[in-house]
Amino acid sequence: MASETARPLWKKMIRRVMIVLLVPLALLALTSVVLRVAASKGEREALDGWSRIGRPMDAFEKRWPKRETNGPAGRIEVLCRPMGIDLAMDRDVKRDFSQPFAKELSPYCAGLWEDPSGHVPPIPEVVAAALDDHSDALEEIRSILLGGERPLWKLDISALYAAQMPRFVDQMDLQRVLLLRVLRDALEGRPDEALQWMEASWALNEITLARPELISKMVGIAVRRWQFATLRKTGLSSGAWRPRLADSDLGPTLLDAYQYEAWLFMKTCRGAEDPFRALGGEDPGAVQRFLMRHFGFPYYTLCASQSSEAFREFVERMARETSCTPDTQALSEDLEGMISGWNILAAVAFPDFSQMWERTVRLRLEADLTRLVLEAGAARASGEGSWPAALPAAESCPCPGMSWRYTRDGEGHIEIRIENAPPTDKAGIPLWFTSRPPDTAAGDPSGPDGDAEGR
Repeated sequence: MASETARPLWKKMIRRVMIVLLVPLALLALTSVVLRVAASKGEREALDGWSRIGRPMDAFEKRWPKRETNGPAGRIEVLCRPMGIDLAMDRDVKRDFSQPFAKELSPYCAGLWEDPSGHVPPIPEVVAAALDDHSDALEEIRSILLGGERPLWKLDISALYAAQMPRFVDQMDLQRVLLLRVLRDALEGRPDEALQWMEASWALNEITLARPELISKMVGIAVRRWQFATLRKTGLSSGAWRPRLADSDLGPTLLDAYQYEAWLFMKTCRGAEDPFRALGGEDPGAVQRFLMRHFGFPYYTLCASQSSEAFREFVERMARETSCTPDTQALSEDLEGMISGWNILAAVAFPDFSQMWERTVRLRLEADLTRLVLEAGAARASGEGSWPAALPAAESCPCPGMSWRYTRDGEGHIEIRIENAPPTDKAGIPLWFTSRPPDTAAGDPSGPDGDAEGR
């Protein structure tokens, strides 16, 4: 009798245990299914959105096929290494910035390009000595850059976030060195040589801008601004530079990079063959792998799809933008409003939209300022050494609502300023030019020390 009573009790206990175990498992399974369905739908809608604006995501791997560092690039690496500039992507070597050359090079160039006048201070002795010591190597680098086969560094976008990228700090130092050769040859009366060095700098920067990564575009924009500032310092001009100055809008290539960032995030979360490696981590244990595959990565895909929609909205709106002063802050706020509170990964994925776009606008204006300085210099050369009293070319400006103001004072010095100028950015390159020496030039109207009206 007792055993008959105990049997129903055991059955009840077994049922309760099964309920306790199976209900959570069923809920977990349902949650996994819901997440996967939502992730698949979100990804499909995000991809359709890019295709709808003529930017299909599946074009990326065809556009940037996998490649290794080629022979010309490898030779440049070898030539740069004795200068303390290491471009090799596969070398885990930290740059020694305590060396005199490294310590002097960047500050000198920054001060040079932040000065709005045509004055060029003496190159620091240690930098000048390095230019002399490595003259043969630099000549060979120039020959490679201007030769037949373009130097190309390794590119493998299929590796996603684990992909190697160029050593941009060292590459920027190589650009500084090339532009100092431009300055030195121009000041020493060798304009044809100087233009060859400028062509080498341009060729190297075009290789950088042709890469898909956002940081490549950032570096390319920075170097392009250095190149224009160097032209203003030297007055160098050639037929090749007029169309380059006229076509200086890097907005489209920056929009390509924003789309690439969206593709990279989505591909990592959804399509990576080995997502743990793609995220830069080590392979976890079996339990964590199970949880990540069934819950983590569907959630990541949802986050990436929603973030991709915000990226697409930015790209679509900025592609239609004609103003040189778009309200990027308001746009950033609109994009933030598209992101749900559960999407905690969006903050990691989003770059600073407004700052980078403003730099492309400044680049267009700096290119136009360079055009005016070269026009004034050409008029001066044909006018017995005097700057022209007026500059008709200053009557046009690429930005609606902005205009250039060209003046010549009683001492014969000129100034070219822009009215309604955008604020000075962190790069510090002024958006004006003066023929006065630095100690007598007025302040930058677009900076904190200039006329508050701009103007």
